[in-house]
Amino acid sequence: MIEVIIFSEAIFLLFALRKKINMKYGLGTECIEHLSDDVKDESSIFSNINKAFDLLPYGVLANNNILMIHGGIGTLINILEDIEYIKRPIEVEQNLTIKEQLKIIDLLWSEYSDDIDNVDMNIERDKYKKGFIVKYVKNRLNKFMEDNKINLLITSHQFVYGGFCTFNNDKLIVVFSATNYMNEYNNTGGMITIAKKNKNKRMNILPKLITVNQKKEDNYIRNIRLSPI
Repeated sequence: MIEVIIFSEAIFLLFALRKKINMKYGLGTECIEHLSDDVKDESSIFSNINKAFDLLPYGVLANNNILMIHGGIGTLINILEDIEYIKRPIEVEQNLTIKEQLKIIDLLWSEYSDDIDNVDMNIERDKYKKGFIVKYVKNRLNKFMEDNKINLLITSHQFVYGGFCTFNNDKLIVVFSATNYMNEYNNTGGMITIAKKNKNKRMNILPKLITVNQKKEDNYIRNIRLSPI
């Protein structure tokens, strides 16, 4: 039996998107142009796609010790049940008075940083300066992983030029699969496959680069070679 999980920015980006963002950044236009869809109709394909997004989980746990989320643990994600008990369907409202919404914001948009000493505001991401999008640090990440018996955290929200990068002594992998981000950076994308051939074998982390402009993968230098866990 082979168990395989594919992780990329695109998969978890679905969790972060909702109607306004989907309309602004292309999904609505695609539905209109290619499917002749009435995106304002609640029974439209566009509306039903968004309803499906509201049902998706906010994290995946592989092998009981590899956690995959889009952003990070922020300030309010302390135990795995904080993720598991989020009731769905749920729409991301960014309502700061609702604790569950703040947890979702942490999961979707918080970021790890080696450059600060404590949890702090993420000025680059929080364009409205409300203070609810944060960066978290090594000691917080280490405590979370120890408390929940997590060996590896994989996230995808942060831009990394080489497609993926490791932090905190390889306890955190950031995967970024969007090639040529914003049609500006000419970056390589990344994707990770987690595979286990049978119950007695260890999990293997298999990185793969997504190249841009049809260049060969050999033209790119990986940030780091990832070893099996």
